[in-house]
Amino acid sequence: MSRQRPPGMSGSFEKSIKGGTKIKLAPPKAKYVEHILIATHAGEAGVAEIFKTLQNRLRDSTWTIVFKSLIIVHLMIREGEPNVTLKYVADSPSKLAISNFSDGTSKEYSMASARGPTESGSTHLYRNRGYPPQK
Repeated sequence: MSRQRPPGMSGSFEKSIKGGTKIKLAPPKAKYVEHILIATHAGEAGVAEIFKTLQNRLRDSTWTIVFKSLIIVHLMIREGEPNVTLKYVADSPSKLAISNFSDGTSKEYSMASARGPTESGSTHLYRNRGYPPQK
C-alpha cells in the first residue's frame, strides 16, 4: 500500500530544503521558501516531511546552514498555515534540536552542553518577549 501525498505537495522537498539552506551567507531564496511553505498547508504530514530533511541541516557543523535552517523554521511558523508548525515542534521538540557547529575558526560550539537559559541570556529574551521562562 503506497502512502498518498496530501494535495498540492510535489515529490520531495529535499531540493528546496538544501537550496534554502546553502552554505552561502545570504538569505534563503524566495523560490525555495515558497515551496517549503506549501507543506504547512498540508498539515502535520507536510511539516513532518520538511523536518525529516531539515533535521540533517540542523545538525550540520557549518553555522550558516544551521542558521538558515532556523530561519526556515521561523518562516514556517510566521508565514505558513497558522499553528501547524508550532504544534509539530511542541509535540516533537527533539526535531528542532541542534548540535555542534563551527564558526569557521578553531572554536566549536556545542548546544548539547547548554543547561537551559541563563539570567544574562535566554531567560531575559523569554521574559521580554512574553514567553514563559523554562524551569
